[in-house]
Amino acid sequence: MKEVIYPVFQPVLDLRTSKFGWLEALARIEGDATLRGHIDLIQRAEKEGFIHEIDLAMVDELIRQYDPAELPISVNLSVLTIEQHTDSLLSMLEDNPGPASSLILEITETLPIRDVQTVEDFCSIAKALGCQIAVDDCGAGYFTAELVMRLAPNIIKLSQSLVNRVSETQDFSLLLEIYGISSVTRARIVAEGIDTLDKLQLLSSMGCHYAQGYLIARPGRLQSFWNHHLYPAKLLSQTKVAVTSTYHQSVRYHTQKIA
Repeated sequence: MKEVIYPVFQPVLDLRTSKFGWLEALARIEGDATLRGHIDLIQRAEKEGFIHEIDLAMVDELIRQYDPAELPISVNLSVLTIEQHTDSLLSMLEDNPGPASSLILEITETLPIRDVQTVEDFCSIAKALGCQIAVDDCGAGYFTAELVMRLAPNIIKLSQSLVNRVSETQDFSLLLEIYGISSVTRARIVAEGIDTLDKLQLLSSMGCHYAQGYLIARPGRLQSFWNHHLYPAKLLSQTKVAVTSTYHQSVRYHTQKIA
């Protein structure tokens, strides 16, 4: 399995600086035309029982081959891999403290966490080794407010489905609850699935720190991003929409509720 797995990369845009904040490494399988993308691969791998091979191969590849001096790199980890292969993951990180300290470990929520204590302990140890922890696709699956508070991630990634729902319905209730959690845990917020300027404007106006999606860049080989750290200022200048006082009041309300 390890020989046919390779990474492609998608940048995450810092909305405050208009620079790429980091690159997310997405797994691909060489020559498999049946998989339409990263989510298809994760779901199939979890169902068929080889997700740990993908996760361990990706972490090993990133630690050995990529220099994070230019940009940090994030990598996805299934909860199954963390629960069942914690020792292997931690050994990789402990044996390579330099590269590992620049990794962002994204915990996917395509499956429920069955052993919360193991995942919580893994996050604590990984952070002590210098890694950052992100919870992926928040608002689309199994991460509850209580669970996110326990894991205390550095980064919370809003799911594409949540971003679409907010954009289409203007229903901010779940988004504001997540913002309240981030205020308590001091986590940065990433809006995923940004494929239109309207979505970028809306999520930027609501205080998202970062954005990711096809509007910014499609996944590609690593070399295509090194010379493009600055995102076109024209696009970012169009996102400067005033944040309403109602939004600030809502965030304060949800923060008080969670605290």
